[in-house]
Parts: sequence; C-alpha cells; structure tokens
Amino acid sequence: KRDWSSDVCSSDLNTLLKIAEIVTTAGTQVRAKLDTDTVDEYANAMLDGAVFPPVVVFHDGNRYILADGFHRIMAAQRNSFKDFECDVRKGAKPDALKFALAANSAHGLKRSPADKRRSVELALAEWPKLSDREIARICAVSHHTVGDVRGQLGEMPSSNERIGADGKTRTVKPKPAQEVRAAAQTT
Repeated sequence: KRDWSSDVCSSDLNTLLKIAEIVTTAGTQVRAKLDTDTVDEYANAMLDGAVFPPVVVFHDGNRYILADGFHRIMAAQRNSFKDFECDVRKGAKPDALKFALAANSAHGLKRSPADKRRSVELALAEWPKLSDREIARICAVSHHTVGDVRGQLGEMPSSNERIGADGKTRTVKPKPAQEVRAAAQTT
C-alpha cells in the first residue's frame, strides 16, 4: 500500500479547512488539464484510508487560494469530504501562482510538456518583463523552453526589457523572427 503522505514535506502547522472555503478558481491551476484517472486513483485511495499530504493554500486575509493539490481536492470532493488538511501560507494570488508554477516538478503527478508550457504561459502573462532565466527558475523548466514559448506567443509592447533575478533591468536584442514581426507591425 502506497504511503501518499511521503510525497511532500509538510509543516507541523497544518490547518483543517472546509473544502468549500478553498478557492480553486483564482487562476492558479497550472496544469493543461486535470487528469481524471489520477483523481479517481486518489479518491479510491482516500476511501481505503490513505493519508495524503496537505494541500498548499495562500491566505490573503479573505480567501484561501489553492496553489498545490487540485487533484487531491477534486478527489476529496468526489468522495463528498467536507474538510481537508492544508498548509496555509500568507500571501495573495501572485504568491500562490508563483508557488503553483513549480509545484509537481519534484513530486506528485509528473508534469507533461503541455503542463510545463502552460506554466510558462501563465508566468509570462503575470510577469512579462522577467528574464527567460528568471521565468525558467520560477517554473522549474529550462530557459530555452521559456524563450521558445515567448517567441511563439509573440512579443508584447516594450517586452525587449527583461528583469533578472538580481532585479536589474536589461534590454535584450530581439531575435530575427521578432525583428520581422516588429517591422511588419510598423508598416
């Protein structure tokens, strides 16, 4: 029998929250799609008495925003559970999103290439001026992946400035395809 609770380190300061109080619609679900087979597997394991790690939520003073544990919460809801153990952290939606972007890079259901791409897309939408390397660090992907996704999405106005991990703003040279798009937009 698998020990689900060993998948992540949890804090001794966990809180039992009503599932109805946990916000799952704040834009912090970073998977390309939730895996129904995983939800079924978790739901069955929960009914068999398996202990799962707490989900991670960020409390902004009003809401408990889910950052990690969407499959677990869906499984608990499927079983009509009312409460779930939560690792509650202080922060707002951007904090929850930043945490969620790298969640599952080391535990849980392995991220698919589509999941990684969605993480990068969400990060670029939230922090368009961060450097490819900083977005890569946040999302736990390669900076080449970030550059590819950024290029496929097309540049936004004034997006040739990037903020690095050191907080300094730098101007980056556009790639040839970006130069072509920029020239086409001015004509």
